[in-house]
Amino acid sequence: MVEHNHLLYRDMTEPLDFLRDTWRGGMAGYWPYAHSDSPAQDSVAKLDQVGRYSALMAASQNFVIEEIVSAYSFKKHRCMMDVGCGMGRFVAAVAQRESQLKFKLFDLPAVLALTQKNHASLGLESRMSYHPGSFFHDALPEGADLVTLVRVAHDHPDGAVLGVMKRIYQALPAGGTLLLAEPMAQEPGEKPLGDAYFHLYLLAMGAGRYRTPSELTAMLQESGFERVALIPNAMPIHTRLLVARKPGAI
Repeated sequence: MVEHNHLLYRDMTEPLDFLRDTWRGGMAGYWPYAHSDSPAQDSVAKLDQVGRYSALMAASQNFVIEEIVSAYSFKKHRCMMDVGCGMGRFVAAVAQRESQLKFKLFDLPAVLALTQKNHASLGLESRMSYHPGSFFHDALPEGADLVTLVRVAHDHPDGAVLGVMKRIYQALPAGGTLLLAEPMAQEPGEKPLGDAYFHLYLLAMGAGRYRTPSELTAMLQESGFERVALIPNAMPIHTRLLVARKPGAI
């Protein structure tokens, strides 16, 4: 994280300029295809930037992965799809623990090329299917009874996140589950944890919003999900977990 947080600190050396136009700083430039109208095409055109950002996310994901696998049981599921999978570090960790699971991975084409190489090196590729596309624009593949959305929602504005949630809802079977994991803001009246840092971080990225569990729950319900629950975990400053289910029975 230190390797890219210096960009945030540099952006903040002129705080008024930073707050007037957060999209023009070094942090926003670190992830330029996120602001594109054609992210799938731009991800291929900017392979060096895709690789740099994907490697950072993979390297910083260990503590998030530990929180998720310690707090949520995957035993009841048969097929998991990770939306915005990055280099597949989270999927690999789950696969190494849960031999019964098959996996679908959805991300931009250039990202998935890196993901496949990573899984092949771990001997996991036979249990994976890879589905290139943009979760802003493309329908998601069906067939998974569990969809995971890990550190994705907070990077994007409300309209985009609602769109992703609705596509996940459509892809899931009746009774299917969405597991959403990411840092979340404290509810009004709760003691702040990392709120100030994450608010400034997302401003510098030029997109996204740091949301409370209640705000995310309302968005999930608007997308059609029911029985949304916050799952306790040991280190909520790293990530918090919401589980939501599509009505009906599998």
